[in-house]
Amino acid sequence: MKNWYKHIKISETNTEEDKHITLTSNEENIFNIIRSARSKYASDVSLRVAGGWVRDRLLGNMSDDIDIAVSGGNGIVIAEAVRKFDLDMTGGKRTDDPYSVSLEKSNTGLKAKSAGLQVGGINILGVKIEFVPMRTEMYSEESRIPLIISTDSPSEDAKRRDLTINSLYYNLDTREVEDYTGGFDDLKSKVLKTPISPLETLIEDPLRALRAIRFVSKMPGFKLDDSLLSALSMKELHDAYRKKVSPERAKVEIEKIIKGERPSDSLRLLLQSGLYLPVFSSERLDSFKPITMDQNTKHHKLNLLSHTILVVENLDRIMRENGFSDRERYLAVLAALFHDFGKMDPSIEKPSKKDPSQSSYYGHENVSAELAEEILRRLGFGADRNIVKSIVESHMIPHSFIDLSNKSIGNFIRRFESLPIDSEIKESLWKLVFVHSIADTMGKGKIDEKELEEIEQKKKSISKIEEFLKEREKVGKKPILNGNQIMKLFPMKDPKSGYIADMQKTLLEAQDNGSVTNEEQAKQYLLELFN
Repeated sequence: MKNWYKHIKISETNTEEDKHITLTSNEENIFNIIRSARSKYASDVSLRVAGGWVRDRLLGNMSDDIDIAVSGGNGIVIAEAVRKFDLDMTGGKRTDDPYSVSLEKSNTGLKAKSAGLQVGGINILGVKIEFVPMRTEMYSEESRIPLIISTDSPSEDAKRRDLTINSLYYNLDTREVEDYTGGFDDLKSKVLKTPISPLETLIEDPLRALRAIRFVSKMPGFKLDDSLLSALSMKELHDAYRKKVSPERAKVEIEKIIKGERPSDSLRLLLQSGLYLPVFSSERLDSFKPITMDQNTKHHKLNLLSHTILVVENLDRIMRENGFSDRERYLAVLAALFHDFGKMDPSIEKPSKKDPSQSSYYGHENVSAELAEEILRRLGFGADRNIVKSIVESHMIPHSFIDLSNKSIGNFIRRFESLPIDSEIKESLWKLVFVHSIADTMGKGKIDEKELEEIEQKKKSISKIEEFLKEREKVGKKPILNGNQIMKLFPMKDPKSGYIADMQKTLLEAQDNGSVTNEEQAKQYLLELFN
């Protein structure tokens, strides 16, 4: 499907030709079907492709996100007209059955049901098309769910959208791009602006603040307009977010931020603006120091915010360059966001034993892990939050992992193998922790010779662990002797005492260092050790 699209570039000078979109043959066919159906069954209706498709096509990107704004009629009627036209012409060979979502009337206009807006939809030639009536929206102080009032004015419809670059239209009749908010110039300048006052736009629906931040990751090189950037930090917005947006609404936006091209840029805005506090909705976090805190330690030249973002940036780059899967990168970057949150807990910061004028944060990784799990659970994340928690609570281990004996490697690996997570991540979780540790070292600020040595040592440790795992495959991950075999060796011992688990742990460590490789050796080893 993506092969339909041609790349259209915006030129350096702003001419009407710049606003021309050359359609692919499939797009041309889709729009011809829609126009023909409209002309035959709903001739008074005007149709414009709105939002993301127009933006992406003007940027030269492929898109099948085709939403059509309807004026002078009903979106449901248009979808049904397309289906009827297709039945007349081909017997229904080009389209799938239409679907619709209705509205209920209210005293002040039309109020959307929880199911959605007055939308008609249909699949045409493999592309999902939605027909949405043009509208204006009215918001209360208590809710981000608007009262909807129909309009036939595209300029009014444009003003209620989140960003000017998403407020462009492609008129199906004139085949021209229409711009009522200055979105085309903003697209050329790579600026993210709101169609009306940014604070008004964001307070109406505070989730738009996260969407604006997300576009910074989605569209590298784009920057927030100064007024929009300023609005993100305003108390009025933060209060409105807490009042209007349920925590789980943020999940999709955060996922898209991290899966975007530049998650570090977006996460910096989230943290720097203080918006992370209402978004994460943690009373415990509200009582902590701000993310901008000075770490007050010779080990870090940056404040906590700058350090966190640099770790995210380094980790994201390392994982993209070294063949990690998208899911591995996503989970690791999510963990990097939270990895040092525990340092903000006032009870964690203590005077350093070596230099009381400096601070130490012993145990901060455990607080960070608890916070990450708590916040992600509140946001609606599923089992993945346990993976994030494991990375966060383990991220300090490689910093002090000097003794790389087979025993220490084996115990480190088993730390993750026992987790109830999917096999893909379980096999690589230890490496995600080590790669995080490398990015953590690189995130201290200026990299000196000591940090370079530390990074090289961690790379060598990764190689040594990989060699260990290859050798272990010959013996296996499990103890050579099972519980029944051990009980037969020690018939006088009470299984309730827990001795079986202790012996199996000892046996695994012996298997790790190669001193036990078969059942006979295992039996002899345990008899000599525990008799």
